[in-house]
Amino acid sequence: MQLQRVWLNYREHSKTFSGSAEFSGTHGKIELNLSDAMARRVLALVAEELVECSKETARMMTGEILDQVALPALAQGESK
Repeated sequence: MQLQRVWLNYREHSKTFSGSAEFSGTHGKIELNLSDAMARRVLALVAEELVECSKETARMMTGEILDQVALPALAQGESK
């Protein structure tokens, strides 16, 4: 069996999670519905990597923006 997809949803009004996990194998596929407790366990497994990935994406985007803004300014003789 191979994990194909995990979907998590947060319901603001009830402060609960729900979701599903889809697996496929040689004999077909199966989809599991995730309760709040199960969804929180899945989220806990990936939370640290999710935060690090978000930070790295922000650093890359910030760097690209600074490169695009700073280079034209330097070309015009401005320094900031």
